[in-house]
Amino acid sequence: MFRCLASSFARTTLLFTTLSLVGCGEVSDGSSRNPPPLAPPQLELNGARGMEYVNGNLLVTVRFQGNTPDKVELLHEGEPLATLVPPFQFTWDTREQEERVHRLQARVEWAGRELLSEELLVSVDRTRPEVVAISPSHDNHTLPDATTFRVTFSEPIQITDADTLKFEYQLYGMTWQEDLRLADDRLSLFAPIMGMPPGPAHSLDGSATLSLEGIADLAGNPIRVNASGRPFHAWTWTVPAYRSEVVYSGKPVGRPSVVMDAEHAAVVAIADATLVSEPVFSGVGARMVVRRQSGETWSTVGEPFPVGDNVRVSSPLLALGSEGNPMVAFLQWSSGWSRPTLHVFRWTSSEWVPMGSPLNPPSEAELYDAALVVDGEGRPVVAWSASDGIHVARWEAETWQPLGGIQREGVGRESRIAVHAPALSADGAGGLFLAWAEAETWDNRPGMYVRHWNGQDWERVGGRLLRASDPTVFEVNAPSMATTPDGRPVVVWAEHKEFPRPFRQELVVARWSGTSWSLEDVASVGEGAPGWVSRSPVVAVDAQGRELVSFLRSTGSNSNYEIWTYLPIFGSHQTQSARRVGGYSGPVAMTLDETGRPVFVWGGATELSLGRLNREGKYPGWGMALPEPVYQTR
Repeated sequence: MFRCLASSFARTTLLFTTLSLVGCGEVSDGSSRNPPPLAPPQLELNGARGMEYVNGNLLVTVRFQGNTPDKVELLHEGEPLATLVPPFQFTWDTREQEERVHRLQARVEWAGRELLSEELLVSVDRTRPEVVAISPSHDNHTLPDATTFRVTFSEPIQITDADTLKFEYQLYGMTWQEDLRLADDRLSLFAPIMGMPPGPAHSLDGSATLSLEGIADLAGNPIRVNASGRPFHAWTWTVPAYRSEVVYSGKPVGRPSVVMDAEHAAVVAIADATLVSEPVFSGVGARMVVRRQSGETWSTVGEPFPVGDNVRVSSPLLALGSEGNPMVAFLQWSSGWSRPTLHVFRWTSSEWVPMGSPLNPPSEAELYDAALVVDGEGRPVVAWSASDGIHVARWEAETWQPLGGIQREGVGRESRIAVHAPALSADGAGGLFLAWAEAETWDNRPGMYVRHWNGQDWERVGGRLLRASDPTVFEVNAPSMATTPDGRPVVVWAEHKEFPRPFRQELVVARWSGTSWSLEDVASVGEGAPGWVSRSPVVAVDAQGRELVSFLRSTGSNSNYEIWTYLPIFGSHQTQSARRVGGYSGPVAMTLDETGRPVFVWGGATELSLGRLNREGKYPGWGMALPEPVYQTR
């Protein structure tokens, strides 16, 4: 263990062992006129430690075995520092020396010979050490990250007070204690931490305190104090239920889209507004960007598209074609047109190419938003809401063919199609389900309608859907739909009223039994409650037929958004906060990976992020019991 040099003096011994002389004449004891060659003196520091650390004065002692030399000098960087006389000691004041490693040597003259000792390295250091890293200490850890505590310093340290090695942390509402250990390189202290894998709806939150008063560097400089003037640290960490990674850095805007390809890699599309100085309105960018994950990295699929002057795009929708290549539907504004057109591009393995012409001429009914799906026979299908109703087209023979007539419930000018995108889902047998929001009379606000394409025509699936009792004040918006393995639709939407007061908002899940709908309120906000729940609900159904719902919620102000989920946990559905997504977020996209676990994508001001469940294997509630703690404290 290194010696503490915190006092003003440190002691070094330079040992010269004179074994013989080179030359003629007698040695002092008269033993021989022809002695063996004189061996070079050896410099040792308490067993030749090799490095001395100092922040002030250093006492250097030169020691010999055998006869005393005629002259002893101490050299610094090869230049004389002092001439020594018995007892051959010198106090070197390093306070004016540069902070670095210096070289000392002893030079002796004896019997006309000049001999040099081995070099002694002296580290002059007056800088206090400081903490450069603490782990775990942020909100995006994996479980292995959070099962070992480690505090890392700017330079090697020594412990001057054993109580410093007592480490306390809080987990699961209890306080735990461990003894810290010094790493072999002396750059960090570490200790194990107990950890339980986070569940599908709960994060693992911890906090800790650590006193560093008994820590100094090898030269004796005490640890640098923190902002409060004390060598004390307190911090928190989180092992989130969903760990995030950055998909794209730029200026993502509006709603993203995500799918999993045949190789189980995530593919994400987003409108990017980096080249737009002043977006036409929120959510509009200058180009579409598609990114694909490969292991731990992300890459752009082809070049951003479309190409053109004064082109604006928004609302990408991703799907995988029959060959596994992605396709993207999106809204586009071209120079000279105030209304958007609906375009679909596909990836050919080398470039993005348009699939036919725009689906709606801008001179016709105003386009609101769209949905994209691939049916059970591998054919792309697009639906879009417009001022005159809901349009559906299917890609056949390299062209878009209308699929039935325009869908709407009301007739005449009193019927109003909501501006939200319709929802579209394949039934697995070549058919499709379609859902949209519409106010069919002047008196009513928008309700939800569902149709089924049976191969020949669109047929009703139940009647008007609204969980609230008064259709004149409550309305639905933002539908999303998925199909169960046995071919039944599940629809989610936001439902709210603003006037008359009190304000009320709900997130509704509707399940079709085959003959009727059952509606459930899974999240609600009433008058005086902070935040709202209506933003971008998304539903998916796993292989067991269980629906998984995600939505974005604010916590009372627009400074802290959270992704919430409605998932099957321990045999029943629960609504829980899943992941904080910061001070800004666009709508949330969701898909399921190959194991049926949710994958989220959300946008921020300067980057697009993806979140996955934060552990390997199955989760509690998905057919597996709670795991044991990774580490059990004593």
